[in-house]
Formats: sequence, C-alpha cells, structure tokens
Amino acid sequence: MANTWKKLLSLVIAMVMVLSMIPAVSATETTETESETTTDATEANEATEEPGGTEPGIEWIEIGTVDAWNEWFSGKNKSKLMQTYADTGNTAYIKLTGDISYAPNNLHTIGYNSTPAAKMDVELDMGGHTLTLEKGYTGRFFGIYGGSTLTIYNGSIVNNLEYGDVHGGLFFLNSGNLNISNLTVTDNSANGYRANGKILSVGAPCVANLTDVTITANTENSTAKYTTDGSLNYGHGGIITTAGTLTLTRCNLTASTTTSAEKAANRIQIGGIAYISGGTTTFNDCVLTGGIARYGGAVGVSAGKAVLNNTTITGSQAVYGGGVRVEGKGAVELNDSTISGTYATDRGGAVELYAGTADPSLSLNNSTITGCSSK
Repeated sequence: MANTWKKLLSLVIAMVMVLSMIPAVSATETTETESETTTDATEANEATEEPGGTEPGIEWIEIGTVDAWNEWFSGKNKSKLMQTYADTGNTAYIKLTGDISYAPNNLHTIGYNSTPAAKMDVELDMGGHTLTLEKGYTGRFFGIYGGSTLTIYNGSIVNNLEYGDVHGGLFFLNSGNLNISNLTVTDNSANGYRANGKILSVGAPCVANLTDVTITANTENSTAKYTTDGSLNYGHGGIITTAGTLTLTRCNLTASTTTSAEKAANRIQIGGIAYISGGTTTFNDCVLTGGIARYGGAVGVSAGKAVLNNTTITGSQAVYGGGVRVEGKGAVELNDSTISGTYATDRGGAVELYAGTADPSLSLNNSTITGCSSK
C-alpha cells in the first residue's frame, strides 16, 4: 500500500512539473513570434520608403534660393557639390524647397573626367517646384562626366537660355548616365546654328532613361550657317541626339512646326525631334508631335537602331521623310505604332528608307500609316 501511495505521489509531482513548464515555453514562443512580426513590419516599411533622405544615415540637402543653388552647383571645381562629393561612390541627395528663377553663367558639372575619374551621383527631387533658366548663358546646363549619374524627378524646368554651338542644351552626357521621371520641360530657348539635341545629348556608351516626361520645345530658330569653306553647318535632333542607350516610356515630345517644311531644310538637318547616330533608342507608349527637318520630320536614324513600341508620330514635316528617315547603317522598327498626318515636300510622306551606298533597314509590325502625303 505504501508503495502505491509513493507511486501516486511521484506521478502528481511529475504532472505538476510538466504543467509548470508550459506557460514558460508559450511565453518564449510568443516573444519570438512578436519579434519576427516586428522585424517583418520593419522590413516592409523600409521597402516602401522613398529613396534618398529616408534611408538611415542619409540627409537631404535642401535648396530653396538662387544663392543656395549657386553655392552647390556653380563652377566645375569651385562648387560645394564638387568639393564635398567628388570622391568615387558618393551620392548627394538634393531637394528643392521652392521655385528658383535665375540666369546661369556656367556649366553645372556632375563629376568630371580625370585620371582617375571623379565620379559622383546626384539625386535631385524637385519637390513639385519649377526651375526657370533665364537668358544670358550660351552653353550647356547640366554636364555629366566620369561615370556619374544624375537622377531628377517631380517638377518642371522652363528653359529660356540662348545656345551657341552646343550638344545637349539641358542635359549633356559625355561619360555618365541620366534618369528623369515625372518632369515637364518647356523650352523657349534660342539656339545657334549647330545646337544638336536642345534638351538632351546622349554620348556612347552612356545610358539615359526618361519616364513620364513631357517636353515642349521651340525648334524654329535653329538656323544653318555657312562656314568659311562655303559649306552649310546644321543642327541635328531638335530635342534629342543620341549615340548611346536611351529608353523613353510614356513620354510626350512636341516640337514646334510653324515654319514651312521648305524652310526647315535650312534649320535642322536630320531628326526634327530625335536623331539617332548609334546605340539603341526605344520609345515605349510615347507620342511624338510636330518637328521639322530636312531629313526625318520627327525621327532620323543614320546608324544604330530606333524601336517604337505602341508609339505615335503625328504632324511632322520634312523635305525627305515626313515622319521618319532611315539612312546609312540605321535601323527602325515600328511595333503596334502609328504615323499620321506627316508631310514631305519631296518624297516619303511618312517614311523614307534611303539606301544610298549603305544598307539601312525598316520593319513595320502591326503598325498603321494614315493621312500622310508628299508632293
């Protein structure tokens, strides 16, 4: 009997010990679960944060006045931007806090070519504000060098500059990269006789991406000029000239067309909106309106490739190739795209494929040509 009671007592003690352990284990598991949940929430929040200033250890440089802008951007080696961020791998995060209107007097340099190259990256959040560039300066505005990258978004630029013989009036990519999104550019600039790509020039092997960008450009006053040997010098690409890799997505590019196509022969040589001389340029879901040139009222391609996906060209004029001109070693591919209402005073109301001594190529896939004409 005594042995039975001892066994029962041992069993009760064992059960009590087991029961006493259960809450402790549950509490530990709950703490671990809460910790995991907190970690997951933190990671989710980090994933949805805006780029730049919200990242740990990153601070935005706020600019709201002309003086502050000049302090950061004025001069190649004298600007605070270059002094502070010229070392390889550094990034400057800049946010506009107000509208700025001023007359620049020099190139705004992002990095520069040297041995070794001075590479820097700049992210410019315009904060919904407008940057207005007044007359007086005849050079480029932003120059990107040394493998640097400029990212600019969320605002407007009004361009009233007076260009001389320049490539890439607003953005010049010599050896760097550019990302632009949610930006509106209104161009009223007066440009010289060889202003190639009034808004953007992309050199090889540079890369540029434009997304949700609207550009309205005055291309009427690009006037050819006779040189000392009696030949004519022209500008190329009313808005863009590129030999690199350029991708435009949901962009609207408009070039003025009040000048007759005949007079356009003495203004822009090739590509009233875009001139491609190398690399690959891709238009995705874009609209190209207007544009005047001697060759290719909207797009001219002499080398490299232009791919137009679900893109519309309308209302452009030229002597040869009212909408598009393909020559030399160039290639054009139109996929699900439309060319409408374009005009040529000589030949190729919509497209001219000019072989000459080379072998250009043209591919139309499920695309429409309507309302185009030539004499």
